[in-house]
Amino acid sequence: MEGRLEENATFVRSWFAAHARPWAVSVSVTLSTDGDNLLIDEDAFPSAQLVTRIGSRSRGILVAVSAGPEPEAEAAARWQADEPDLYYFIECYASAVVETLLRNTCAQLGAKEFWCPGYREWPLAQMPRLLDLLTRKVTLPGPLRVLESGMLMPRKSQVALVPLSPA
Repeated sequence: MEGRLEENATFVRSWFAAHARPWAVSVSVTLSTDGDNLLIDEDAFPSAQLVTRIGSRSRGILVAVSAGPEPEAEAAARWQADEPDLYYFIECYASAVVETLLRNTCAQLGAKEFWCPGYREWPLAQMPRLLDLLTRKVTLPGPLRVLESGMLMPRKSQVALVPLSPA
């Protein structure tokens, strides 16, 4: 990159380093199946496709990652200030932070895949129950809630199940 693109990228990297508070949290869970239900620590999540994918795996990790609320607030401020380029760079950078946190967590666990409500045959409507299960097991280091639509707030966040290979 060069010129204005490079300036925007440099600004966003610097801003994130100084102001954003991204976080990741994970907790071990047991996995099993019951008919068309995936059981995560005995909580049933209906999905025949997930039951098929779980196979013989009996353990997994629930992961929540977030770029935090700071990038969302800064992006909104940049939009209001009629700075759409910086808005876009902040939004994209925050998305990349979340994806990197999730992929790095998987890599550290030696896992090659993760499943999230909303894709890979897992209904988005199950996101509130998954987040509830996670928060019963661990305190999150930052704010995270599910809207009625199933969308997470802050928007640049993700909750995932990382299935682990049998021991």
